Amino acid sequence: MKLELRLFLLLAVANARMKFDYTILFDMNDFKGQNEYHIGDCVRGCQVYLTYAQDKDGMADKVNGPITILIDDDNKITFFDLMRSQQEDGQKGFFDIPEGTIDFTIKNPNADFDVRPLALWIVPYKTPFLKNIQIFEASNGAQITANEHRVVFMRVEPFTINADIVNPDYELYVYTSPIDMISTNECEYVFKFNNTIGPGFSLPVNSPIISFSINSGFDIALSATIDFDFPSHRSIDSSGYFSSPGYIGCSDKNEVFHSDSYASGDSCYKETFIVDGDTIQNVSFYGDLNTPKTVPILLYDGDTDDEPLIIFGTQLENTTMWSYDMLTSSFSLSWDDNASKGKNSFMIRYEVNGTTSSTRTTVANPKTSTTPKPTGTSSSIKITKTPAVESTVTSTSTITSTSVITPTTSSSGLKDTLFAVISLVAMLHLH
Repeated sequence: MKLELRLFLLLAVANARMKFDYTILFDMNDFKGQNEYHIGDCVRGCQVYLTYAQDKDGMADKVNGPITILIDDDNKITFFDLMRSQQEDGQKGFFDIPEGTIDFTIKNPNADFDVRPLALWIVPYKTPFLKNIQIFEASNGAQITANEHRVVFMRVEPFTINADIVNPDYELYVYTSPIDMISTNECEYVFKFNNTIGPGFSLPVNSPIISFSINSGFDIALSATIDFDFPSHRSIDSSGYFSSPGYIGCSDKNEVFHSDSYASGDSCYKETFIVDGDTIQNVSFYGDLNTPKTVPILLYDGDTDDEPLIIFGTQLENTTMWSYDMLTSSFSLSWDDNASKGKNSFMIRYEVNGTTSSTRTTVANPKTSTTPKPTGTSSSIKITKTPAVESTVTSTSTITSTSVITPTTSSSGLKDTLFAVISLVAMLHLH
């Protein structure tokens, strides 16, 4: 039993980081409890971006500030300085890892190797469109202007983006995944908007990286303000989304960004989100689900006394789609993740007076509805009502499989991990 636990912890540390097509995202758990962490993914050069949670008592600066990115004694920077680095146009500053660097080190000088919530994002120079991407810190009260078609916001705490886009013809897609994943089919968008809907929008988010992809043949003028509100009560007059904290929306769909900064407050795992208004609207829901029936999502129709729709489903190596339509003036979504302790995730996108891009429809007031398993990779989404509801439902669905990006360690990191595992087994066997 001890051997299994030690092996699990060792492998968990090795696989904590998220590797995407080009970029790599680290959370606080990658560096916590370690004096040194070596990164060898920047042989062709990288930009390193950092954000960490701020607090009124200054503990974040005290703990995270002294941690250092070290290439050599003449080429290093502390987290304190990198966090405050800013370019002349207001974009986030970054630490340059020059081409030819075999590896560099994250050195933690704290006595207990403690780390506060943070996100460290490595962007190789080979990342497509890197010169046409603007990256900003989502600091409280920030006034941000951007003119590129790809814009990234970073923050490791819940926040709200209030944005306006001046453009005669555009379509905006918002992702909670890094910018190198927005042109693939492996990542879900969480929100879309265009010039016909209105002049702007307000979008609460609880993921460390928010990527805007704006499709337009015209120049872009985007202005945004940031505040730290994360409202659980919202208006049904506009579309939006809800997700589990740290939702990324790609890779193997089981990847969640873990951070203590998402463990409390309005964005925590035990929360009910209410969306209401004065008139009945057609609301279309789309779900990207990776949560079992033991920790389901509950969808309530605020206009009725019906029992909630119970939604759950798992998807590890393929994409599974769930959708549902409701005529209502008020609805709420609730999820309690105490049973899984942050291991599961979900995103439910809702669109008012519109339809979602899904091949599945479900009749209202279901008792049970199951999605047939596809040929090939098995997967399922199940929707159930409590036994108190006696109505029945029929539904049709199609589940499509796509290739997914599986987070991996570098070849050197994998070799180190395997060596450590083998060594550990040998030591325990000898004892």
